[in-house]
Amino acid sequence: MFSDISYGKGLFVTLIANRSNCFVGVQISILNITDRATGIQIGLWNRIGARASPFINIGY
Repeated sequence: MFSDISYGKGLFVTLIANRSNCFVGVQISILNITDRATGIQIGLWNRIGARASPFINIGY
């Protein structure tokens, strides 16, 4: 239901929330939060660093 990782690479799908410090790949969940990312977040609320957006967020 909840994923909390330091570094992630690949596809992460959880029911409620994904949380990571650094991420490369795709996160799919209701809530996605990461400090640094290269990839895509899909969910109701997504945050990469200070940038947040609903539905889709892209980090590069």
